[in-house]
Amino acid sequence: MNESKVVMQAGCSPDPDDVFMFYGFEKGLVETPFRIEPRYEDIQTLNRKALDGVYEISAISAYMYPFVCHRYALLAAGASVGRGYGPVIVANRRYDADDLRKLSVAIPGRFTTSYLLCRMYLPAFKEIEMPFEDVVPALMDRDVDCALLIHEAQITYRELGFYKVVSLYDLWHGSTGLPLPLGLEAVRLAEADRWGRAINDALVLSIELAKRDFEPAMEHAISHRQTGLAPAQGRRYLEMYVNDDTLGMPADVRKALEMMYTTAHELGLIPEVPPLRIVE
Repeated sequence: MNESKVVMQAGCSPDPDDVFMFYGFEKGLVETPFRIEPRYEDIQTLNRKALDGVYEISAISAYMYPFVCHRYALLAAGASVGRGYGPVIVANRRYDADDLRKLSVAIPGRFTTSYLLCRMYLPAFKEIEMPFEDVVPALMDRDVDCALLIHEAQITYRELGFYKVVSLYDLWHGSTGLPLPLGLEAVRLAEADRWGRAINDALVLSIELAKRDFEPAMEHAISHRQTGLAPAQGRRYLEMYVNDDTLGMPADVRKALEMMYTTAHELGLIPEVPPLRIVE
């Protein structure tokens, strides 16, 4: 009798790049000695669940890692990295960054990397936390003055008539000269010890399969939660966040993580500078 496979649940954000990366697992195209089952939840929910080690594998914000580094290691594969782009704060009218201190801003979670960057570089503002899918509607309905945009809204906000208040990527890159690590794939330490390299290799294979079968994988990704992205926008977004940085974390991204955590610790925003345990 064949031994049944170990099942590992992977907490995934429903944004297109995560769905695209797990295409190979969704379609049963990746042969492994275990079975990976994606579980789609918004990033702030995944961040909070990572505190309790709910999922064997989980997408987390880069900001979250110092809070869970005693439960999780990082995979070299699966990172979302900004190079020339990243989260933005937008509004229905023109504002400057200094105006934020008197404005309300919808934020997609207090453990997101975008929020960490706000705390690092911007004046305090009135924060209104909500799931990321509610951020744009709140701004459209004028329930808030501004919105902190992550995921695909970074490339669609102008079409919605919004104005950029500040680019958090520009603030980060201007002060560090480094790419901006935004999201990471984490694996619980017990699974990392037993299966870590095989999990990372399997994720690389899933990504490569999606890139090979780009059109159906893209359609699967952008239709997963009805993003409204046109195919050209979907292609652009996936090229931004599923690329060589995603297949294996390069040295400048690791340096950026080290600098992010060192600076955040100096500012009292994280409890410690975590060791970078990276499985590859």
